[in-house]
Amino acid sequence: MNKARCVGLIGGLGTGATTHYYKKLAEAHEREHLTLDLVMVHAQTSRVFEYAGAGDRDGLARYLASFIDRLKAAGAELVVIPAVTPHCCVRQLLSISACLCAIYSNRW
Repeated sequence: MNKARCVGLIGGLGTGATTHYYKKLAEAHEREHLTLDLVMVHAQTSRVFEYAGAGDRDGLARYLASFIDRLKAAGAELVVIPAVTPHCCVRQLLSISACLCAIYSNRW
């Protein structure tokens, strides 16, 4: 099997979504005869809701960017956030993140 790009996954913002996305990534890589290279961190749902509830998009973006930085340091070339709430800060996050970021997609 060939190795694919390293994927970073920010979990914890809906463990069901995290599990679903991980499973779909593994299945897609298997179909393509690629070895899934994955690193994962766990963000706290309560912190995300605090930022979102306060309308603090910049704070939420900084919180999520700290996880993206950790994932990038671990080798991630792109990061997936399988959650809906982070959509409220996607512009702020993409402006400060040095890593390609995808926020949940049905594509898989």
